[in-house]
Amino acid sequence: MPVQIVSSGVSSSGLSLGSGAQLQVQSGGQAIALTVGAGALAEADAGGVIIAAVISGGGQDIIFGSALGTVVTGGAGGSGYETIESGGLASGAIVRAGGVEVVTFGGTASATTIGSGGEEVVSSGGSAAAGTVVSSGGLLVLSAGYSAQGVTVSSGGVGEVYGLSIGSGRTVQPVSGITLLSGAVFEALGQVVVSSGGVLDGPIMLAQSATIAGLVSGASVGSGGVAEIRSGGSGAAMSIAAGELIVDAGGTLSASVLTGPNSEIVVSG
Repeated sequence: MPVQIVSSGVSSSGLSLGSGAQLQVQSGGQAIALTVGAGALAEADAGGVIIAAVISGGGQDIIFGSALGTVVTGGAGGSGYETIESGGLASGAIVRAGGVEVVTFGGTASATTIGSGGEEVVSSGGSAAAGTVVSSGGLLVLSAGYSAQGVTVSSGGVGEVYGLSIGSGRTVQPVSGITLLSGAVFEALGQVVVSSGGVLDGPIMLAQSATIAGLVSGASVGSGGVAEIRSGGSGAAMSIAAGELIVDAGGTLSASVLTGPNSEIVVSG
């Protein structure tokens, strides 16, 4: 099936793309009220604009230019996807159940509403910008190296960070630019490494595994999580909720509390 083109100076309205259909919005062109169904693809080149599109299950749009007010949802065809590439901007998207918005390196998503069952994935070098809200049941997935400003995680919403590895001389505040409302969850998944001279500062839950040779302040150890403070490392103002915190010989722990019935602090050496 040939690719449909919206060229510079052209404004197309109400197009509906079915399986196998492709649309390219070139620089200076715009597509309004576009529907992208299962198996269909829409792309906005740099300088191209897609406005008020609906991306349903199995459909996808790829944004090098701008996307305004997209609704991304799932359906019988699987998940709907909106991907923001380097230099691209998506503003005002609504990500519903089964929908996924992906922000790659150099891309920006602002004023996104992530509803229950919806997901936004921000890669290293990608940005979740002002007005982004993770509603109850919504999920924000962040890779180390992300940027977040003006993001709110509501009660019942979840933020996840992957790949936290903090070297000497670096301070990472993972919730900088993010407001966590009461009942929100913000957790680090995978192996967290804080090397000697590194600092992890802020209310993040260590959900799986962490080795600490630097300083961790204000974090918690979640259910099933295990954090180890090694010789020369330190933990301050930490809480342990149904997890385990191990303090090796030469490690230090201060102003920390057990908050769950199955939590444990183990001091060795």
